[in-house]
Amino acid sequence: MLNPAAATRQAVHEDRVRGSARYVENLLALVLLAAAALKAWQLSFDAVTSARVFVQKEAALAGLIEAEILLALWLLVGGAPRARFATASICLTLFAVVAGYDTLHAMPSCGCFGNVKVPPVITATFDVSTVIALWSTRPARNRAEGRNEPPVSRRRLALGLTAATLASATLWTGYFVKLHHARASTASALPSDLVVLDAAAWLNKPFILFDDIYGSAPLRTGRWL
Repeated sequence: MLNPAAATRQAVHEDRVRGSARYVENLLALVLLAAAALKAWQLSFDAVTSARVFVQKEAALAGLIEAEILLALWLLVGGAPRARFATASICLTLFAVVAGYDTLHAMPSCGCFGNVKVPPVITATFDVSTVIALWSTRPARNRAEGRNEPPVSRRRLALGLTAATLASATLWTGYFVKLHHARASTASALPSDLVVLDAAAWLNKPFILFDDIYGSAPLRTGRWL
């Protein structure tokens, strides 16, 4: 059993850890919301070349935006601390792997912030640092260790659910409206005698347009991005 002085020091330490954990989570939530907003801007205003490309590429982008918004709101509202910690750690680890892959392949940006070009090495460093901070302030495994989080108030939970619902409805409404316009513009833009080349059918095969490209000899050897 701890003496009063030791118990006081432990309580102060636990309060500092909880405060640090909330600071890390709030900072992460703000970054996630900024990334989601920038990708949503890209989704809304980037030009669409075809409805098929839009479905294949932008659906995944919309899903990623949705996931970032929900995770950010969860971090801000609180609740289920161990599940929240595990989810945030897994997501940040996956983001760090993607950013690290792009760094190794000398990509100018990982696309994490939409059309805002951020070097992937910076994104990877932030992701890894955040994972370390999350683990340093992770919730206790049992009540005896302290660091118990107070329950989420009904008002805060209601605000979080309302924000999640509105954000999701706005995101997917915009997505389907743009998909409709993409399909309409694609159908009206293609003349009946136009031949559409499907690059997906060229995988692991010789590039069929070499003979139609002037000065293509250097492109026939080596690796190209």
